[in-house]
Amino acid sequence: MERLRQAVIVLGMHRSGTSALAGALGILGARLPNRPMPPQPDNPKGFFESNEITAIHDRLLAAAGTTWLGLEQISAEWQCSPATAAFVDELAAAVAEDYDDAPLFAIKDPRMCRLMPIWRRVLDRVGARPRFAITVRNPLEVAQSLKNRNRLPISYGCLLWLLHMIEAELHTRQSPRVFASYDNLLRNPGETVKHIASELKLDSSLINEKSAPSIVSFVDPTMRHHVADIEELESRGRYCPWLLETYQALGVLVQFPFDTEARQRLDNVRTFFAQALSESAIREKMLADLQSLELIS
Repeated sequence: MERLRQAVIVLGMHRSGTSALAGALGILGARLPNRPMPPQPDNPKGFFESNEITAIHDRLLAAAGTTWLGLEQISAEWQCSPATAAFVDELAAAVAEDYDDAPLFAIKDPRMCRLMPIWRRVLDRVGARPRFAITVRNPLEVAQSLKNRNRLPISYGCLLWLLHMIEAELHTRQSPRVFASYDNLLRNPGETVKHIASELKLDSSLINEKSAPSIVSFVDPTMRHHVADIEELESRGRYCPWLLETYQALGVLVQFPFDTEARQRLDNVRTFFAQALSESAIREKMLADLQSLELIS
């Protein structure tokens, strides 16, 4: 029986350390894309994602009626429908171009948080089994970074963080997965990446006397420009309890990636969030509550 290839899918909201983690996995020996997105001033070490795959994602999201910064819902039914077959074909071809026949490769693009039903079809097509590494960063830090880079209001950045994280969690429940704290990744990159490799049952020989120092050197904590601790998020809890609830539940999953209670908490948030996006009165109340977050320094 032919052995399935291993695809490590790096998920997480934009500005959450997904690039650092993907680059570290590349140091371990996971194949990174042949056609990478070039470095930018906001990410000088590189993004470690395929230019072509990202372009396909943008067209796919447009076909679904949204963009990478849209809040529009994308149903799993639509993603699994025949209407997406052409995108499955394109993505499978892009994987072949970017990763050849590598037995272990890493795919990273935060847009994938919202597109995993389609990507499961792609991975089946290329004969790869997914394993998920999901980064978790304080939503206030993410929102501040998006405000500086994309001029998005803090409130909107928090909504985007929530949307990406609850969908990433939901669509990885049936697969090997590990959640990684952004704080831990920056403070102790060698041990954090070692833990990820262990949890995903990657080749233990990948972490060795050569790779560990290289990972420590590669993950640069000075690239972090925004800091917000849990106390800051807790102090705003009366305005956005569902945001705090999500971050705390994800914190549990960092320790116990399949914790039943944490998943139920996230299910409750997802139900509220879907209702908030579909009913104007609830949506306006939610946005009004979030205005308090604009006071973050």
